Amino acid sequence: MGFGYYPEWNFRRKTFFHSTYPAHVFKEIRSLRGLAPAADSVREESVDDLFPNCKHIFLTRRNKVRQAVSWWKAINDNIWHLEKNQTQECAPDFDERHYDFDALDHLLREAALRECAMQEYFSKYSIEPLTLVYEDIVSNFTATIRQVLDHLDLSYAEPIEVKMHYVKTSSKDSEKWVQRFRKDLQFKMTDRIW
Repeated sequence: MGFGYYPEWNFRRKTFFHSTYPAHVFKEIRSLRGLAPAADSVREESVDDLFPNCKHIFLTRRNKVRQAVSWWKAINDNIWHLEKNQTQECAPDFDERHYDFDALDHLLREAALRECAMQEYFSKYSIEPLTLVYEDIVSNFTATIRQVLDHLDLSYAEPIEVKMHYVKTSSKDSEKWVQRFRKDLQFKMTDRIW
C-alpha cells in the first residue's frame, strides 16, 4: 500500500496496492526468489511465485457520489472512522466552508478510474476476486464475514455472529453535500439522471 500527496489539498490518501505496484517492490520480490529483474509484464507472476494460491478481495461501492463525498469529508474533518461509542461534531458552517465541487469531482473520477484499473488488473491475470459491496457490508456484516471466510477456505463454527466495530461517519453535512454535488454535476445537462 502506498500514499499519494496532493499539496493543493494537503492530505495523504491510501492507494490500491495492485494498481500502483512500485517497481522497487517487484525488484525486491524477485531478488528474494533469486530471480533476475524483469519487466512489468511479469509482476503478477512474481507475486504469485512468492504468495502461491493468493486470494483477492475487491471492495467497491455502488454510489460513487456518496463515496466521493465521504472521502472529501474525511479529508476535511480528519475523521476516517468512528467507533460505536464515539460521536462526530462538525462546526455549524462546516458544509459551506469545505464544500468544493472541483475536489469532489476529482475524487469521483479517481474512484471510478481506480476501479477500472483494478478490473483491468483482474482481467489481465484472469483473477476472479470475491467482490464485496460497501452498502451490503454495512447492511449485513455477519454475512460478509461468512463470504470472506468461505472465499479464503477457512472453516468456522456456526452460528457465527459478528458485530461491527466501527459505525458510519456520514452526517447531515454528508447528505447536504451529496444532494448539492449531484445537482452541480448535472447543472448543464438537459436531461438530469438523478
